[in-house]
Amino acid sequence: KGNQLDDYINKVSGPINEIRAIDIFLQVLDGIHHIHKLNIVHRDIKPSNIIIDENDKIKLLDFGIAKDYSNDPNLTVVGQSVGGTPMYMSPEQINGEVIDSRSDIYSLGLTLYYMLSAKSPFSESNISGILAAQLFKTPIPIIEQNSQLASCPALNWIIDRATEKKPENRFHSILQMKQALEIALDDGRASLKLVE
Repeated sequence: KGNQLDDYINKVSGPINEIRAIDIFLQVLDGIHHIHKLNIVHRDIKPSNIIIDENDKIKLLDFGIAKDYSNDPNLTVVGQSVGGTPMYMSPEQINGEVIDSRSDIYSLGLTLYYMLSAKSPFSESNISGILAAQLFKTPIPIIEQNSQLASCPALNWIIDRATEKKPENRFHSILQMKQALEIALDDGRASLKLVE
């Protein structure tokens, strides 16, 4: 039961406020961390592959192109099977390179971006333009898409770090990304108390 997260954002909520978005997104990170511990890369993380119910509980969907990368690195070469969704694909996935869990971190960064802005991180509107943007452009700063996030610069930094073009410059693990978000969440809650 529930709605695909992209439909929910488009039709019900609009951009999700940062504290609620982080609460929801931490569940996504827990699910992806679980599959990463099993040496599986999802390879198609995006809002439409996340179901959200009326209690903000989530389920992850569509493991159709997920791959086990523990034994044979050739299994994760995109050229050998279905690719992914251009708006959420990492540069290395687009280039048909061997991918690891950091490719999912890139897709997660773009998913969080969409949750907070309800907008695309790139201005291009066709597939070839989007693929080129993934390879060579940085996303439009999230603060330009949602000015209310100016009070939470940590989220901009987290998204920027997750969506670095080179995998070695991203968060090294889901747990590292989760820790950064938990700090941002604590800071956000503390700021709300000050306002009250």
